[in-house]
Amino acid sequence: MTVSLSELNRARRMVRAAVCAGLIGLLLAGCQSKERTATLLRLQFIDDTLLNSNDELLIANGNAVRGIHAQVEKNRRQPADTLVLRQAEAVHDATRALVDQLRRLRERLLRQTDNWQRFEHLDERQAVAALLQTGPPGARVADTLARRLRAHARLLQPLVPAASPLPSFDEAEMPVVGALAALAEREARALLLEETALAYLSRQVSSGTLTTRWRPMVTAQASTVAPGATYRAELMLARVLVSASPRLLTMTADGQPVALDSAGVGHVAFGAGAPRRATWQGRISYRNYGRDTTFRITVPYTVGPVK
Repeated sequence: MTVSLSELNRARRMVRAAVCAGLIGLLLAGCQSKERTATLLRLQFIDDTLLNSNDELLIANGNAVRGIHAQVEKNRRQPADTLVLRQAEAVHDATRALVDQLRRLRERLLRQTDNWQRFEHLDERQAVAALLQTGPPGARVADTLARRLRAHARLLQPLVPAASPLPSFDEAEMPVVGALAALAEREARALLLEETALAYLSRQVSSGTLTTRWRPMVTAQASTVAPGATYRAELMLARVLVSASPRLLTMTADGQPVALDSAGVGHVAFGAGAPRRATWQGRISYRNYGRDTTFRITVPYTVGPVK
C-alpha cells in the first residue's frame, strides 16, 4: 500500500496532537502503578517519536519562512509584505531559541542522570528534581523555562488567537524519561504554534492565482438601428482575467464596486435618470506579483430620445 505525503503528514500531526492533548500526563500518572517499567518504556517511545517529528517540523518551518521571503521578493518587496516577512522571521527566531533552550536542558538531564552515552536509568528522579531547582528563588531552571514559555505564547497570540498558552514545566517529582517526554511535548507545542502562525503569514503575502479564460464578446456600435440602416458590431474572442481573490482583480463603475461573475466578467447596473446623453467611467485593476495595473475606460450612453 502506498501512503501519500499528505497522509503521512496528517498521521504525524495526529501523533503530535495526541501527545499535546494530555497523553504524557496520563502516562506520568501511570508511573505510580505496578506497570512502572512498561510505562517508562512507553514514555521513552513517545519521547523518541516526538523528537523525530519535531526535527522534521523544524525543517518544514524554516522552509516556510524561506517561502515567504521568496514570495516577498516576487512581489517586489512591497512595504506591507516586508513587514509580514519580518514577523515571520521573528516568530521563527523566537521558536528556534526556545527549542534550543529545551534541547540544552535535555542534554543536562541526560548528563546528570548518567544517560548520556546509553539510556539505562529511565527512573532516575533525584537528579531531575535537583536540576529543576538549581538557582536562586525566582531564577531556578524551572522558573526561567516557565517565563520563556509564557513569552513565546504572548508573541504568537496575535497570529494564533485560538492557541492555548504553553504549559509551564511541571516541577513535581518525575522520572528522567518523563521529564524528557514533557520537554519534547513543550517543543512540539511550540513548533505547531509556529507552523500555524507561519501559514497565516504566508497567506498575507500570497499573490493568489490569476488565470485567464476565453470568452466570446460582442460590442455593438448602437443598440438601436433605424429601418434600412446598417447594424455594425465587433465580434471577438477575448481572454478575461479570473481570480478567486478580490484583492487581485477589482472593477468599478463611476467609483462604485462592480460584482464579478465566475468567468471574471463584471456586470454594471445603475439607474439611467432623465433623458440625456451621458457617460460612465469604468475602472479595472489587478495585482500581479506586487505590481498594480489599472485600465480606465469611458463608456458613452443615451437615455431616451435626444434631439
